Amino acid sequence: MTGVKAGTTTITAKTSNGKTATKTITVVVPVTGLSIWGSDYVDVGGSISLTASITPTNATNKTVTWSSSNTSLATVNSAGKVTGVKAGTVTITAKTSNGITATKSVKIVKDETYIVTLADGTKKTVVGHHDSDYAQEVVKLVNAYRAENSLPVYASSSTLDSVAEIRAYEIVALFDHVRPDGSVIWGMAPGMSGENIAAGYVSPDAVMTGWKNSSGHNANILSSYHTKIAVGAFAERNESSSGSVSYRYYWVQIFGR
Repeated sequence: MTGVKAGTTTITAKTSNGKTATKTITVVVPVTGLSIWGSDYVDVGGSISLTASITPTNATNKTVTWSSSNTSLATVNSAGKVTGVKAGTVTITAKTSNGITATKSVKIVKDETYIVTLADGTKKTVVGHHDSDYAQEVVKLVNAYRAENSLPVYASSSTLDSVAEIRAYEIVALFDHVRPDGSVIWGMAPGMSGENIAAGYVSPDAVMTGWKNSSGHNANILSSYHTKIAVGAFAERNESSSGSVSYRYYWVQIFGR
């Protein structure tokens, strides 16, 4: 028996002497594809709604179950509503009744407000969050790149870490190697010996590629003069008139001796 289209039909079997038997058959259209649509971010204590898109659109059973990879960071209910619990990253999985799955990475963020003083004395408000996971990934990529070039890896520095975090949100207000209030950057920490900045790159790999393709930035990364590094990755919050949230990343490498 071959199904042609969705629906219910009665199959009849008949012997040569006229005896019959019947059976009701339901022809179903199975789900063959599944994707998840929705925001990549949710605030701590806030929620977003994800949507499961099923193909074909005429599938018979469109039931989807949802799950979170870490419910201590974010939960998801039966309707795809994700609620942020604490900062971090989770994988949200949608699964159909016939076992088709789709996943989506969602970051749970806790944005803060920073007031930056400009050179003319006015104040600029910067809203967003530090992405420590991205910052640490850049450090790993830098040291792997240095190892590929037979150079010693950079040491970490808690003092430079603090500078990198400050500079990461300061360059939102003024994208320059000068602080927004007009003062020089070199007095921010003893032994500070260099700085790379970037904006708009969406990932550690992307910003590293940008820096490596720029001779001046690349020279800092592969310098034999610097011995320490700290990285700041700041995500500036942008909210549209419709309420959707997106982030623009700002990146800083601070070098020291």
